[in-house]
Amino acid sequence: MLILQRDGSSFWKATGNLSLSPAWYEQDGFTLILNGYLDQRNHLHAALGLSPDAAQTLTDPALASATWRRWGESGLARLQGPIALVLADLSASQRPRIVLYREPLGRRGLYYFSSPQLLLVADEPAALLAHPAVSSQPDEHWLAGHFALARPADNRTPFRDIRKLLPGERLICTPEDIRLHREPLVFGQRTLFYRNDQDYAEHFRVLLDQAVARCLRDSGDRTGIMLSGGMDSGPLATLAQRRLSGEGRAFTAYSWSLPDYPSADESAEITVCARHVGCDLQLLPGSAKWPMHDLATWPVNPNSPLANPFRRLKLAVYRTAAADGCRVILNGNLGDNLYPHSSCCLLDGWRNRRLGSVVREIARIVQAGGVLGLWRDPATRRLGKHLLGWRKTRSVSAPVWLSANARQLWRETDNPWPPEAADHARPDHYLAALDQWAADGVSEEAFFANRCGIERREPYHDPDLIDFMLSVPVDQCYRNGHTKWLARQAMEGLLPEAIRWRPRGGLLYEFFDAGFRREHAALEQLLTAPDVAWPAYVDHGWLMHALNASEPSEREKMLVWYCAAFELWRRALSGEHPELLQFANEMA
Repeated sequence: MLILQRDGSSFWKATGNLSLSPAWYEQDGFTLILNGYLDQRNHLHAALGLSPDAAQTLTDPALASATWRRWGESGLARLQGPIALVLADLSASQRPRIVLYREPLGRRGLYYFSSPQLLLVADEPAALLAHPAVSSQPDEHWLAGHFALARPADNRTPFRDIRKLLPGERLICTPEDIRLHREPLVFGQRTLFYRNDQDYAEHFRVLLDQAVARCLRDSGDRTGIMLSGGMDSGPLATLAQRRLSGEGRAFTAYSWSLPDYPSADESAEITVCARHVGCDLQLLPGSAKWPMHDLATWPVNPNSPLANPFRRLKLAVYRTAAADGCRVILNGNLGDNLYPHSSCCLLDGWRNRRLGSVVREIARIVQAGGVLGLWRDPATRRLGKHLLGWRKTRSVSAPVWLSANARQLWRETDNPWPPEAADHARPDHYLAALDQWAADGVSEEAFFANRCGIERREPYHDPDLIDFMLSVPVDQCYRNGHTKWLARQAMEGLLPEAIRWRPRGGLLYEFFDAGFRREHAALEQLLTAPDVAWPAYVDHGWLMHALNASEPSEREKMLVWYCAAFELWRRALSGEHPELLQFANEMA
């Protein structure tokens, strides 16, 4: 935690450190603390006029400091890469400033508490609770939105007193005031029209290769990847192996086998992919690490009640990779976020005057489902509503599972974040790629990976790749009944055909259902304890029905887990159940 406190009536003095951020630069009243690493350093070297020898000696914090000294606040936009920083420029007596900055994709988090005399900063919200000025009371509005499964639309956190810096936002503290500023996002501003499909595929492959290269910077002698049998991590594996093998660096794929759950087990496809790519493979036995296993010692993240029920599987991968000597592991989890929903196909084609593709897709829908298939298909309904001029006019009602209290707290926002999504032709696509869920999901995994000695990097969460995918026509993403058409075309000759044309598989529903059944008694005991707080947000009758239903829906099971994870989080923060924070405390 970095403590910034008023020194008399003039300005602030800084003490402490960011909890997980060792990268410092300090000189003559100027301090910069950097969490993350810089991409595209060569662009900064050229803009600063640095010689090759001088450029090589500069650390990332020193390079960021040189950028600040040259351009001030406007220079922050030049800093590319997954970074968050704290900058204290107290050397200028006329304009002393303290600046917090989080890059536009939000790949590193920054949290703060502010009062007239105090500004506390940390890269994890729970770290701020160590200061006596900060209350651990939960933020009821945040929790209402959390249980409503709503996209975050502001800077609230699970803690009432703590706020987060939004992606792309900076906080500027001067002797006069504290202000927030954010530059609008500039992704996907024009549709790209290329001569043929091959040009789109080639551009995608170049950008994905570039994104992988950025994630391999300083990754050490051995790098890992969390490999599945599909079209997200497979392309990353083949591109990374080509680069690393040329540099004489080792590359290992990690995953799990689930032989007891056939629909969730991708071990055969993973083995084929790893063998074709030419990387080592570690397949860990996963059946004994079923979802929600051993709730009494669940590894709680004190920063948030949001919890992954497959946490023990992921921890096994992180620990194994760290034991093998990996410091960085690649992940393709955000690949799905790059693609629009398939229901956008026809409307996008109509808007872009690609009438031939519209007719072909309608013919395919009719052939598959007849005339009634046109009505049932979401793409034709979306196009039809647009042509008829139908617009969404009714407000969204609160989810039926919310309690009366949560319904009062929660209101569906008319302006989801980021606000630039409203101006894009595909707002839902824009939100999926750039909203706070995407950014905060990276932070959630970083908490666990970092404590295992692993830095998890996400090549699909790359600004140039996101900009491209928000700019291509939708028919490059869905074609002939295939999803991720663009990636499949780009990987021709690089992945086995059995992988390249494989439908999506390996979904963990069967595995989750097994864990839900096996842990039903533990879930019931946790959710019916005398001191539970979840009924303040989720209707008691609704949840009890979901818990005891013979065949609960996926959403019902998810809400049961949300409530259970919330209770585990509360218990962990109470201090009365140290076993729930054993992972967080021992590995920190």
